Amino acid sequence: MKLRYLLFLLSLFLIFQSCTSVTFEEPQPSDEPNLENIPAELRGKYLSLSDSSVFTVGDKLVTREYLIIVCDPLDKLDSLYNLTNDTFLVISDTLRVKAAIINDTVCARFTYTDTIFNMSTENVLRKYKGNYFMNMLDNESWEVMKIEPHKNRLYIGTISSKEDVRKLRQITETADTTITVFKPTPVQFKKFVRKKGFGNKEVLKRME
Repeated sequence: MKLRYLLFLLSLFLIFQSCTSVTFEEPQPSDEPNLENIPAELRGKYLSLSDSSVFTVGDKLVTREYLIIVCDPLDKLDSLYNLTNDTFLVISDTLRVKAAIINDTVCARFTYTDTIFNMSTENVLRKYKGNYFMNMLDNESWEVMKIEPHKNRLYIGTISSKEDVRKLRQITETADTTITVFKPTPVQFKKFVRKKGFGNKEVLKRME
C-alpha cells in the first residue's frame, strides 16, 4: 500500500464504518433519563474481535485506537515523505511516524485514535434493562448504539441491516420506505429492543 494513500483510505474506512442507515428524532429510549457518567461496570480497555482495534471506555469518553502498519520499497518512497536519520518518517509538519528499514523496504507503524462518544449535550447515555444506549447528535437527528455488557465482554449493536430496518418500520407502522429518521414511542422502541433489534453486533473482549 502506498503511504500517500494511507490517511485517505483510513478516513474512508472510518466514515463508512460509522455510517448507519437509521437515526431518531430524539435520544432513545425517549422516556429514560440521561446518565451523568459512564457506569464503572463498562469502563476499561477492550479488544475488538473483528479488527483488533482497542476501545478505551472512561467515565465520559469512549475512544477506538487502530494500529496501522504500512510498508513501501525505499526506491518507491514518495517525495512527499522524508526519512530522517533517526528513522522517523515525516508525513507532514505535525505527523512524524516511527519507521524501520528492513533490507530495501521502509515500514511505518503508528496508531490512529477515533472518538466514538464524548458525553455532552450532543452525546448522551441512557439505560434500559441492563443495556446502555449511546445517543450521538448528527445533522439534527440521533444515531443510537446499544451496549450490552455480559461477563468480560461488551456487545456493541447498531441498526444497519435490512432486517433491522424492516423490523423498525413494522413496529412503528411506518409505510413510507423513504423515511430513515424515526420517532418511536417508548413502548415501540423497547419492543424493538426486545425483538432483537440492533442486530449488527461487534464483540469487545475486556483487556483490563
